[in-house]
Formats: sequence, structure tokens, C-alpha cells
Amino acid sequence: MTFSIMNSYICFALVVGFSSIFGFSMLTDSDSQNTTYSEEAVSIPKNTNVFQQLLNQETIIRMSMVKNIHVLMKDMLILKQSLLSAEDDISTLKQTTTELKKDLHKLEQENERLSKENDKCKENLSGIRETEKNTSDILADMKIEVRYLSITLLNLNQKVTDDYENVPKLIDNKYSLVSAEMNMSLVDYQTDLTAVADEMNKTIHRLRHEVKQSEFEQLKLSSAVSSLEVFRMNFSKNDCESSEKVAFTAGMTAYDSSFSDGTLVFPAVITNIGSGYNPSTGIFSAPNDGLYVFYVSGLEYSTKHLRLDIVLNGISKVRLIGERAASYQTGTNMVVLNLQQGDRVWVKHTHGAGYYSQTVPITTFSGFQI
Repeated sequence: MTFSIMNSYICFALVVGFSSIFGFSMLTDSDSQNTTYSEEAVSIPKNTNVFQQLLNQETIIRMSMVKNIHVLMKDMLILKQSLLSAEDDISTLKQTTTELKKDLHKLEQENERLSKENDKCKENLSGIRETEKNTSDILADMKIEVRYLSITLLNLNQKVTDDYENVPKLIDNKYSLVSAEMNMSLVDYQTDLTAVADEMNKTIHRLRHEVKQSEFEQLKLSSAVSSLEVFRMNFSKNDCESSEKVAFTAGMTAYDSSFSDGTLVFPAVITNIGSGYNPSTGIFSAPNDGLYVFYVSGLEYSTKHLRLDIVLNGISKVRLIGERAASYQTGTNMVVLNLQQGDRVWVKHTHGAGYYSQTVPITTFSGFQI
């Protein structure tokens, strides 16, 4: 619409210009009165004043039109500048549109990548739920075994109680026998009495040791159940974040009757989420800061005694002992450590000789981040 108006102004200006050049008047619709008249026209003096007035009016009108043409030309230049500015804006908008299309393409690619990562997260979640199910089954089995062990302990306590009741009877029998033989030899009587007393003390000591050992075994099993329960609760609470957590379990698949000192390397890796445990060195390196739980279980070889320490950066934190008073005693311990990234934790064999394990690991080392 603006260009149509501008073209109209230009056409009007050209018409006025041509009429001025060729002596044509738009007001009189005839030839301009500025042209030279013939003698016949001069012979009409009575119309001279009227002609002069018309000529003056036409001159004023022409001057006004020339002024308007100048204004129109100025407006036309302004319109041209506006048009150029508009074209620049359109070019800028085209460039912006192109960049927006590129950004849209990048966003589509990012959305596709996030969708793939979401699928992977769902797969990992499925695996973790399966692990949780297996852990729950193992805990159920262990609870059953703990119940059986509790029943065994009750029976053992009953046996100890019966033995304590029978001890006075044994003493009376021995005392009667010695009294009957007192006339034969006082020396023999004293020897027999001493032997009976020693035997009784040994029996009492053995029974007390068995009771303490049974209580100790029950405490170790309770500690193991508690540790596994904490492990299960930790996994249940952090289903979607499991990819960022750290957990491992490694064990021995064979026994060694002579190992006596140094880092205990557990080569059989069962779980190693986060790759913090190195099965070649037996050392766990913390991938990130946080609280970690470590658990170790060791079975002594025969009666050779076993002492293992959980070590943090060369400093022993907790210790387990497999007492050599009986064969193949199990020692366990657990510790919670606040680690910084790069801290190292391992198991050190500090006393005794060897350890016992089987193809399915018995002596194990585990840890996870809370």
C-alpha cells in the first residue's frame, strides 16, 4: 500500500513537470498562458486582467505543487530507508530461524540420547531388583539356620545343666571309692583325689569353653545377619541411584595352610559395582567420598589360629580372631568408615598360619557405600 501511494505521488509530479515544460495548464485544460499569442489574441484588451489573474493563480498552484513534490521526494527517501531497514530485519530473522532450527535438531538428538540412557537405567533397575530378591531368599535361609542353631544352643545349655547336676554325684562316688581304699594306702588316696579334682576342673573348663564358644558363634551369626539386612535395606532404599553407588564381594576358592603375613588377596569376585575392588592386589580404593561398610569372614585352617585386620591406609581398624582351641573356627567383624576419594582398604593377615575356604567361598571380604 505504501509503494502504491509513493508511485502515485511520483506520477503526479511527472505530470506537473511535463505540463510546466510543454506549457500545458491543468487548471485551464488548454495550452499554457505563458506562450506567445498572435496578434488576434492581443486584439482583445478587455480580457487581459482576467488572463493575468488566471496566470498568477496557476503560478501559485505550480509553486505549491513543486513544494509538495519536494516533500513527497523526502518521504520517498525515508520510505526507502525504512524498506532497507526492514530487509535487514528480515535477513536477521532468517538467520535467527536457521539457528533455531539447528538448536531444535540438537535438542532432538539430546532427547534421543536421554531416552537411550533411560532405557539403560530401567535395565539396571531390573537387575538390582533381581539381586534384591536373591538377597531376600538368602536372608530367609540364614534366618532358618539361625533358628536351628538357637535350638541346638538350647539343647547344649540343657546338657551343660545336666552335667553340672551330675558333677556332685561323680564326686560322691569318687569320694566313697577313695574312702573305701583309705586303709590300704593314704598316698594312693591323695593321688586319686588329686586326679579326680583335676578331671573335674578340666570337665568344668571344657564345658564352660563350649558354652562361651557357642555364644560367640551365635553372636557372629547375628552380626552376619544384621550386616546382610543393612545391605538389603541399603539396596532397597537406593533403587534408582544404584548406578552411582559402590559395592563388592570377593572370596577365596581354595584353602592355604601356610600363609602367615601380608595383604590377603581375594581373587574370586562375586560383585564389584563401581569397580572399587582390585582382585589382583586385594585392595579397595574409594571411587568417591562417603560412608562405607566393610565386612570380613575368615575360617581358620585346622587349629593353626587365624587373626585378620581390616586396614585403612595402613592403619588397622577392626580385627577378627579364629581361636585355635578347636578346629576350623570362624571369625567375623564389620566396620563403618568415613572415606575420602582415593582412600584404600584391605584385609591383613596378622597372626596364625593359613586359612580355609572351598570352591564356594567361605573366607570372604565385602563392602558397600551407604
